[in-house]
Amino acid sequence: MKNLLPLIILMIMGLMLMVSWSNISDTKTEVSEKYKTLMQEAERYESKKIYVDALKQYDAALKLKPEYDLALRVAGLYQQMGDDKGYMDTLETAIKCDPTNPEPYFKLIKVYQESGEADKLYKELVRAKNALSGSDRFTEDQQKEIQDLMKVLLGKISVYPFAFDECSGFHRYEGKGTSYARVRSGDQYGLIGATMSTVVTCSVDDINYMNGGLIPIRKNGEYYWIDNGGNRKIVPDSAATEIGGFGGGIAPLQV
Repeated sequence: MKNLLPLIILMIMGLMLMVSWSNISDTKTEVSEKYKTLMQEAERYESKKIYVDALKQYDAALKLKPEYDLALRVAGLYQQMGDDKGYMDTLETAIKCDPTNPEPYFKLIKVYQESGEADKLYKELVRAKNALSGSDRFTEDQQKEIQDLMKVLLGKISVYPFAFDECSGFHRYEGKGTSYARVRSGDQYGLIGATMSTVVTCSVDDINYMNGGLIPIRKNGEYYWIDNGGNRKIVPDSAATEIGGFGGGIAPLQV
């Protein structure tokens, strides 16, 4: 009997595994059948131009099986219905299904272009640029389109009470994390983040990029370092004629 015990245990384990696989298979079959029924109903409603009910069935099908092609199809139907929220939400579903496909990003970009929401357009451009940077489907023409739009927007978007006359380009803080850009309004300078959030308003005579958590500035003829809240943190003992950013705990200073 003792010799048979391992065999009996093995048989029981095998039986349990078979039951488990059977349950999984049944669940998959049930989901597949439900999805098929939903799609058939959706297509039937759509063929009769009963779009509201068609969308309900399509949305339910998308929740069961999120698929890129279906998401775009449903987005197109929402657009046809004039439902901007449904259109944009379904484009977001398409992005989740295929994050490196440029198509849904550019559809969202077009929405913000047409609505005139410059701040949202800029954020979408930044998102698309970052998400598609490693995609072989991101064409040179599409890259140029995003760059050109960003350049135009930087001259128009008001982040605080300022519209910028100049932007010197974005640089990552200490080579990583958030990006910042040096901007000019009239003869005053400031810093903005890549999300168009204000870091330093255009209220200083000159400014450089943040390093070591501090920002070198010139204001009213005086050079010193501030934090991103605009508070004075380090002031040279002697009047400086030039200062630079911190790195490794030290910074260049000209007296």
